[in-house]
Amino acid sequence: MDLTSDTIARLSRHALSWAEFTSIALFVLTALLLMLTYSLARERWVEVSAWAALGSATLAIQFMLLGWHDVAQPERGEMPGVMARRPDEAGKYFKECDKCPEMVVIQPGYFVMGATDAAAGPEEGPLRTMMIAKRFAIARSATTNAEFQNFVTATNRPVAACAIGPATEPAQCASFEDAQAYLAWLRRETGMSYRLASSAEWEYAGRAGSAPPTAAASSGVIKASLQSSAPQTSSAGSGRNGFGVSGMGAGRGELVEDCWSPTLAELSGDGRSLQGGLMSNCSTRVVKGGVEYARGLGVRLSSRRPIAPNSSQPGVGFRVVRELVQLPRK
Repeated sequence: MDLTSDTIARLSRHALSWAEFTSIALFVLTALLLMLTYSLARERWVEVSAWAALGSATLAIQFMLLGWHDVAQPERGEMPGVMARRPDEAGKYFKECDKCPEMVVIQPGYFVMGATDAAAGPEEGPLRTMMIAKRFAIARSATTNAEFQNFVTATNRPVAACAIGPATEPAQCASFEDAQAYLAWLRRETGMSYRLASSAEWEYAGRAGSAPPTAAASSGVIKASLQSSAPQTSSAGSGRNGFGVSGMGAGRGELVEDCWSPTLAELSGDGRSLQGGLMSNCSTRVVKGGVEYARGLGVRLSSRRPIAPNSSQPGVGFRVVRELVQLPRK
């Protein structure tokens, strides 16, 4: 039942990508061709005319939309397969209200998710080439105690004792349910689409173009560019990576939107969060990053581990993502 409801919810909010639309159109054309062949074989000339007309109309619509798609796409950069960032957008910081987190715009691109080095666990593989097809904004840093306290004060939500600390430090002990409540409050405050990052978006923003740790370097893999355009002056502290994001390698885990799965195999290649599948478990969520004490490892951007939605753990916080249609005005 949970799988069915999760799948319906996922489909209800999912706009078809260009690749998905093209696949559906090709499927329809193939079906029409089969019906046309069947009618020809049985010499049903009225049906032949009908199927031929439908096929021609479908093909014409496909070519028309292909032309629109080519015109509507942003100009492409020199790196094949990676959409060029717009210099007035990528790396740009914005803040939509006094209580809101500071956000940085991330350009689309490809990257390799996961790790296959000797220290990698099975949950960090297999390596996946992910396409982040749409630009998005991610919080410059993890949600701070001050930002979280604004929400707690406004909603009187009971939270774990360690969830509130020094104002500028990242909030800890926030459960997945706490994070969702915070995001609902932030959406009400701004009227904008705030959510948690998907695992892929989180790792993409954290890597900022760096390759994953592998036993042997994979050849021919396109990576996101290492540098974003020069970001505007930010009020946040130093230590940002090439995309202008801070703190993803600071040893703290961060909640993401995905349901838990034992490997990366079920994740969608377009960077969306995993919200149901044969091997996934939506009664358990995912923490990305953080120090792997259990295996004696340091901080790994490919690290992922399960967590119960109502579990509050020291060293675990979250950062938010803002879906972008257009950049907010200052």
